Amino acid sequence: MQKSPSLSASPAAGKAAAGCNAEAAQHSASKLSYEEQKELNKKLKKLERRVADCEAEIEQTEAAIAILEARMATPEGASDMSLYEQHQKLKEQLDRVMEEWDAATVELENH
Repeated sequence: MQKSPSLSASPAAGKAAAGCNAEAAQHSASKLSYEEQKELNKKLKKLERRVADCEAEIEQTEAAIAILEARMATPEGASDMSLYEQHQKLKEQLDRVMEEWDAATVELENH
């Protein structure tokens, strides 16, 4: 009969100690989770900025290409080889930015 009081006291004490440890572990986990969430949000904002920057650069490059193509369509422009070289460089730049935009968009969608 003496074991009953000690057994009932022991689980209660154990539960209280376990409860404190569990709360401490939860607090650490939630803090870590908060830090991870904060880091994830930072990364997402960076990706969103990168996507927006790429979109703006794509628009500017496409506009520059359109202007250049209009100049190339004139009789004077048709014989100007420097316009064709500029056109090629702009097309390559557009391809690079489109690839960067695509990669950033895919990465953003995966998060």
